[in-house]
Amino acid sequence: SNFGGTLPSDIKKLDDLQEFYCHGNSLTGTLPPELGTLQNLKVLQLSENLFVGEIPREFDGMYSLRSLFIDSYTRNSVGLSGPVPDFNNMEYLTEISLNANSLTGDIPDDFLINLKNKKSSVVVGLQDNQITGALPQVLSRFSKLNIDVSGNMITKIDGSLCQLQGWQGGDVASFGCDAILCPAGTFNQYGRRSSEQFPCVPCEGAEQSPYMGSIICESEEKKKEKEILELFYNVCGGKSWKNRDNWMSDDVDICHWFGISCQDGKTVDSILLGGNNVVGTPPAKIFEMPNLKWLWLYSNPI
Repeated sequence: SNFGGTLPSDIKKLDDLQEFYCHGNSLTGTLPPELGTLQNLKVLQLSENLFVGEIPREFDGMYSLRSLFIDSYTRNSVGLSGPVPDFNNMEYLTEISLNANSLTGDIPDDFLINLKNKKSSVVVGLQDNQITGALPQVLSRFSKLNIDVSGNMITKIDGSLCQLQGWQGGDVASFGCDAILCPAGTFNQYGRRSSEQFPCVPCEGAEQSPYMGSIICESEEKKKEKEILELFYNVCGGKSWKNRDNWMSDDVDICHWFGISCQDGKTVDSILLGGNNVVGTPPAKIFEMPNLKWLWLYSNPI
């Protein structure tokens, strides 16, 4: 509905509120701690807004909560931060989706520790955050956990988890640890194996991620980006650019070509070539770079 502004603290007055859906709007600011007073709330859906900051500790007061959704797939410049909450006062919370935020730290040992029925199906989405460390053995208390932690900085899975045949919708029974996360140095589009059609494929080249659950292969991605930049150079009169330092050099990483910068030294996020005598029509393939955020081509004869 294109709602903007902050989520008002007066929401605490809705004592009998059971379900609240406000996804896909433009709500800003932090999550109001007053939400934690809504003891009858069962569903909270706030995905795809513009929230920042941590998930308030007061959320533990939502004793009846069953489903929590605060994803941020389409909002690259914002998202929740801070440590992964433990939700240890939640007795009924079996559906959590916090994908594409900036949550940090390890998965807490007491994560959902007081869930009433640990044999029920539990779905946890933490894809594409900044979670580190290992998936701990204590998660084995859940017999039917479907957890997505791909695209993070996980370095280890406790071996006992790979024996839990009810995990990942039964995929662990078929694919073992790979059903939880692809091993370091491999990848697929999901970061884990869920079928025979999508195995975890080894990355080629020296630039291999040390983390499990990779969704892209950095060396393969940068190879594609280099080809796109070479096309851009050739189509747009690169030999006549005012500054073309390191361009077309096989010995220099593309992140160090003039006007190019990369996200954490990995893939291209900026092409800044204003006033550089770039001529002609830049190729549309530039927009195939998955992490490109800034394209500055002002003051050029384009």
